[in-house]
Amino acid sequence: GEYYQWQQSLAGQGDQVFYGVNGGGGGEYSLLYVQNNADHSNKLAYRRSPKGYAHFNGVSVGGGGLAQAEQMGKDSFRGFAPGEIEAFWQEKGLTTPVLTGGISVSESMEFEPLYPDAALSQEEAQRIAGDLLAELGLRDFVLDEGGLYTELVDMQNYGSAEKAVYARYYILHYRRQIEGVTLSQFSGEKYADNRDQGGRFNKQFWPGELIELRVNDSGIVGFDYHAPLEITETVVEGAALKTFEDVKSTFEKMLPVTLAQTEESRIAAIDRVRLSYSRISEKDSFDTGLIVPVWSFEGSVDFYYNQDNGEKSYSDTQTGVLLAVNAIDGSIIDGRQGY
Repeated sequence: GEYYQWQQSLAGQGDQVFYGVNGGGGGEYSLLYVQNNADHSNKLAYRRSPKGYAHFNGVSVGGGGLAQAEQMGKDSFRGFAPGEIEAFWQEKGLTTPVLTGGISVSESMEFEPLYPDAALSQEEAQRIAGDLLAELGLRDFVLDEGGLYTELVDMQNYGSAEKAVYARYYILHYRRQIEGVTLSQFSGEKYADNRDQGGRFNKQFWPGELIELRVNDSGIVGFDYHAPLEITETVVEGAALKTFEDVKSTFEKMLPVTLAQTEESRIAAIDRVRLSYSRISEKDSFDTGLIVPVWSFEGSVDFYYNQDNGEKSYSDTQTGVLLAVNAIDGSIIDGRQGY
């Protein structure tokens, strides 16, 4: 853990970070990252790589979904028009969709592969992933989303030239299932960013539980278990749930209110509504909460700045849960607050 001093600087009393790489015998490295952190959650990550580095997404764990990761990839193209992004990847010989992992992309950037591109089918990749989960005893998890992605995994500078290392493999997201219902947690992530009296920031994260696997023709090359949960008791048996018709009026009333909280103009589109479980937090306790049924309204929001001449200028698009309604009491859940 001493190798990355900035990671250690985020650790408090009792927090632990371990990062280990083997000697690369046989031309292949195994990399293990373990994190136990009261403010940034817990994580176990593994990579198998022909080079001695891995993309672990830093100390704070994540898991907002692949759609959100794709959007973050597009956000890395500052100065590119939307239609130019696809042409850029085609010119560089990379197959979309591409996840940039926060690496800023420039026109002069060159790319080299970490592994040979995956050629197996998604069905075969899911079988390999399912066999591993069964072997690890993680039998309550089901595939929530996944597909074949190109991911930028490292950035290297050679003088004035920039080179990004990429991998083309299947990325598969598995989430816990309870009595046949998925614990999606898209509306239950918790984030706190508070300034104390000394002027310091106190940042805390409790993202949703997620198992993320990376699979190519050689098998499992990446395994991440984000924010594992321990479910300790059942509080209510057989709770009555509000139907879609019950919560539809709440959505229609509250979404415009939610979108109108800034001076920007926003245009929202809902493309999915689903009933699933979500973890919501207790207001006065950071690391405990309840798993409740939630109606989530998912889609995208386009942001426009209002110019002085009255015209609108496009600035950004965000995807994910636009509004979440507790299916038991009809209350609105704030994903950033976690309750």
